[in-house]
Amino acid sequence: MNKIISIIFITLFLQGCFSTKTDTYGKVLPSGDTKSLVKTFNSNFDSLLHKYVDSKGNVDYSNWHKDQVGITTIFDSTLSKIDTTKLTGSDKMAFFINVYNILTIKGMLSHYPIKSIMDKVSRVGGFHFWKDTYVQFSNSKYSLDQIEHEILRPMKDARIHYAIVCASKSCPPLRNEVFRSKTLDSQLDDQAHRFLSSKNNFFIDEDMELIQYSTIYKWFLADFAKSESDLLNVVKPYLSSKDKALLESIEINDYSINFLPYDWSINSK
Repeated sequence: MNKIISIIFITLFLQGCFSTKTDTYGKVLPSGDTKSLVKTFNSNFDSLLHKYVDSKGNVDYSNWHKDQVGITTIFDSTLSKIDTTKLTGSDKMAFFINVYNILTIKGMLSHYPIKSIMDKVSRVGGFHFWKDTYVQFSNSKYSLDQIEHEILRPMKDARIHYAIVCASKSCPPLRNEVFRSKTLDSQLDDQAHRFLSSKNNFFIDEDMELIQYSTIYKWFLADFAKSESDLLNVVKPYLSSKDKALLESIEINDYSINFLPYDWSINSK
């Protein structure tokens, strides 16, 4: 009898160890090492981006707000198990760009309907969106501010500012696919091209003799260049052929620098 009980116990134990767990959609919940967890995170977040974000970076917050099980599962069953200390190089950068973006989305969905992220930024005490919106990993938790200023910016690639989003119209467009380490460099270059192709982010005003830049370049000037006068050399490789030709036809020394107003309206469809 004892032998039979032992066999039953071992069988049930092994079933618990090797059986797969699924979420409410029937998708297999992840388990295992950091590499496999990040792969699961990328796959599931990628699916949500394809579903709720269009090619221009506009987000369907209204319908996403009605169906938050997928994004909640990502946080509770995948990100919460990841040990971020095991990530390095492009793997680390791509991962934290994606985490920053999904955390921003999750925060916006929790406050939706909302007209602007700035509605949730308290100037004097109280809730502050970037400081008080957190993600919990297995080894630590980070706010949006910490991800940007303590993890991504110290990696010394200013192109991150074309990739992380603040759910606003003047932000870089939210990519409707995840950033992946193998394609990260080309994806960041593409984000730079897309950002600078908009007159709301870069504009040569011939009448006023102004080179107008997004305010992002003012806020993070130290990440992009040594001075404002160096900015043109930084952005020029990513400009359209039309803007490059225009720059060749004007006397650039006669032009002043100006920073464009920032539109904090929500980046919804």
